[in-house]
Amino acid sequence: MSEPIEYLELTLPRCGLTHGTAPCTASGTPKCYNTFTTCQDRENFAEGEAVIHRFAMQQEGAAHGAMPALRAVSDSSVKIDPDKGFGLSASLTAVLTDFALHDRAQDPYWRERTAQGTWLARLIARNRENYFRRSCDVLRGHVGDAIEDMQRECYLLESIDGPDSNGRVQIKAKDPILKFDDAMLPDPEAVYTVAADFDDQATSIVTTGRDPVLGELVLRIGSELIRGEFKNTPVFLVTERGAFGSEADSHSAGDDLQVCYVAEDRPAIDVLRDLRAAADMDAFADDAQWADEADQWLTLSLTHVVSKPTKVKKLLEAVLEQIRAYMWWEQRQQRIVLKAIAPLAYNDVPPAYNHVQHVLADSFDLMDDLTKQITRVIVYFSPSDRTELGEAKNYRSISVTVDAEAELPESYGREKTVEIFADWLESAGDASSLGFRKLARYRNGERRFKWAFDPKDGAIWTGEILDITHPAVVGGQGDYSGAPTAARVQVIRAVSDGERIQYEGVTSEFTGRYAYFAPDSGVPDYDAASDEEQLRYGFYSDDNGVVGAADDAPYRYV
Repeated sequence: MSEPIEYLELTLPRCGLTHGTAPCTASGTPKCYNTFTTCQDRENFAEGEAVIHRFAMQQEGAAHGAMPALRAVSDSSVKIDPDKGFGLSASLTAVLTDFALHDRAQDPYWRERTAQGTWLARLIARNRENYFRRSCDVLRGHVGDAIEDMQRECYLLESIDGPDSNGRVQIKAKDPILKFDDAMLPDPEAVYTVAADFDDQATSIVTTGRDPVLGELVLRIGSELIRGEFKNTPVFLVTERGAFGSEADSHSAGDDLQVCYVAEDRPAIDVLRDLRAAADMDAFADDAQWADEADQWLTLSLTHVVSKPTKVKKLLEAVLEQIRAYMWWEQRQQRIVLKAIAPLAYNDVPPAYNHVQHVLADSFDLMDDLTKQITRVIVYFSPSDRTELGEAKNYRSISVTVDAEAELPESYGREKTVEIFADWLESAGDASSLGFRKLARYRNGERRFKWAFDPKDGAIWTGEILDITHPAVVGGQGDYSGAPTAARVQVIRAVSDGERIQYEGVTSEFTGRYAYFAPDSGVPDYDAASDEEQLRYGFYSDDNGVVGAADDAPYRYV
């Protein structure tokens, strides 16, 4: 096999116009460098085809026009946290050494002037205002590989420091999911201004400050939500004062009217798509994968009014917790994966690994974290006033799930309560399910695993589930004899150094038999059902908690 090789790519924008040629109105010298930082006519700046600057180590076989300035590349892989919706983003640090070279790759007008200084110093200076959040990719493969055949890992630029006195330049970047932390919803600029005072009975509001947007809107002014619409004039025609539990009030000229984001009995997948679009992240997601996951596990509907500009990441964290789902950036597939916290499909069998054939010697570690234990979950839902949230008094309904056995003196002997303010939930069933599944996951705290595989056994990756057997894991499936039993584990981080793959995982809460509700007709009794039907559908147990003549294990529902 040929020698491994890495490339670093910086993709930076360039104006598609020519200096001094309409519509560019710039004139004289020195000319710009067709970057926004150096632009002399910013009103007409028009981003054209981006420029890719490629770097490699000083090694034989480096190709593809790469400049041999790369000195080091280090990265940390993504670590998912199913309970929080988001985990730790993957990050990248790259070190380059500055060098002297002609200006043909940077300067469209290089024939007209002579470059000064060093190449990277020029690049940084000319792109200082426009490199942030631009693409910074690492390509990994072997000498001789075509660029399109190499493993590409996408990041977005966070900072470029240097060059220092030794010409050292350090680049830092993170995976694209960080864009959720940049975006706000509703749009902070989607604000109208009240043109004339109005009282708590007014049915029309004269506005100024921005062009009317046709269609129904909900506007927030002070602590009041007002529903209505514009019809080709700046007069907002009110259909409801004090909407969504708020209180109608008088308001003054000059007050702001913030356009709100509204979800009313909206499918959860559509809310997730709205939040994704608000962060301009549609291109980074496989919508078909999101839809499949939603069709199977995320069929609930959500209701909420976001009336103050809020970071999209914060909104997503709340939604994901309340629908029991999570997402992460999948480096190998270069996409955002959406995953429900749910059992495997009835016909999915996780891969099995063991300490004899797969787990590398001296790599296995097992930890129990009781700081995450929960014995009761209180879910407050259906807010009474959508402008006042986060306190128990502001919710119409409450759902309480308790594991009384875990609180017995003979067991853990303590109460550990988690409160969830479920702003997006209206259904008692959805609130109850949230509490049940949260408690099921953390009733015994969190069991964490660390282990390593040889790359030949490394098909399993972040987010996936496996069964792993090791002498340290005993007591599974009620077997306390001391014999090793398989633990069902979800991988939350996977890191490969080429020689081994190091994993971190947590116990999956879903063990036992899970099934779908059967249709109203066409499914026989358990003993007469086919193997496929027994796997797919749930059947009632008898008073002894077993199913069928063979006393099979009972089913569970999510």
